[in-house]
Amino acid sequence: MRPRAPPKRASYHHGDLRAALIRAALDLAAEQPLDAVTLRAVAREAGVSAAAPYHHFKDRDALLKEVAEEGFRELTRQLSEVDQSSPKDPITRLRALGQAYVHFALGRPAHFRVMFRVRTLQESETSSGAFALLREAVSEVMATRGVSSHGRVRVLNAWALVHGFATLALDGPLRTLSRVEVEQLASQVISLSVQGLTADLTD
Repeated sequence: MRPRAPPKRASYHHGDLRAALIRAALDLAAEQPLDAVTLRAVAREAGVSAAAPYHHFKDRDALLKEVAEEGFRELTRQLSEVDQSSPKDPITRLRALGQAYVHFALGRPAHFRVMFRVRTLQESETSSGAFALLREAVSEVMATRGVSSHGRVRVLNAWALVHGFATLALDGPLRTLSRVEVEQLASQVISLSVQGLTADLTD
C-alpha cells in the first residue's frame, strides 16, 4: 500500500462539515481496511479536530450508515437509468442490470465496500429499491420460460453472481485486470448465468 500523503486541512464553509467527513470516510475506505475508518481517522483526514465529527455523527456506525445510504441511493439511481433505457426484452434487461451493478462497484469502490457492512441497511427502504429492480427483472425472465418455483433462490443466485464478481474485481484476483477487461468478462459471465437462471431445480 502506498504511503498516504499528509491530509490537507479541509476548506469548508459552515454547514459543509458533514459532507467533508463523508468524503474523508470514502477516501479512507478506498485505500484501507474498513476497520481503519474510525471517527478519529476521518477527522484527521478531513483536517479537523477529533471532536468535530461528533457534531454530526454520534459514532462511527452512524457515519458509515450515512456513507452506505448514499451508496444505495446512487446504485438505485444508476440501475433505474439503465432499466429505463434498456430494451424491454427480459433477458436483455437483466443482463443490462447485472452489468450496471458491476459498473457501479468499479466506479464507486469505497461506497461498495461500506454498503454491505452496515447491518441496519440490509432491509431498509434505502437499500430496497435496487434489489426490487433485480427481483422484478429475474421474475420477468422466469415468466418468459414458464418457471414459477424457487423464485427467491433464483433472485439470490443472480445477486450473488454479480456481487461476487464485483468483489473479485475490486479485492480479488481480477483486480489486476484493466477496467475494460473486467467489464468484458462481466458481460460474458452474466450472459452465462442468465442462460442457466431458468434451469430445473430440485427440492
